[in-house]
Amino acid sequence: MEAFGDATGLRINMTKSTVATIRCAGLDMEEVLREFLGARVNFPTQYVGLPLNLGRIQDRAKGKIAGWQGKLITVAGRKKLIRSVVTSLPVYLITAIKPPKKFMKELDKLRRRFL
Repeated sequence: MEAFGDATGLRINMTKSTVATIRCAGLDMEEVLREFLGARVNFPTQYVGLPLNLGRIQDRAKGKIAGWQGKLITVAGRKKLIRSVVTSLPVYLITAIKPPKKFMKELDKLRRRFL
């Protein structure tokens, strides 16, 4: 962290900084983070309001669709629900980061199955 500050002339605000360890089995995280003064959080977490675990967005879409499955809804009604609800779930995510193609394909599969 100091090297970053020295190189850029910027200071890191530790009261706003967090660390989430991912795939760190076999590492002594207490030793690695000994000098880190920020908060430690568990994964999944959010970054700039975005969930870093894309599975949550898929789970929300599945939940919405599951609630509609048994209902008698016309094809036009299904299209309207897909466009207004399910497609809107990842919109903010897509504007901020480029999600993996696999994530988008899975979301498309969910939408097509419902239609």
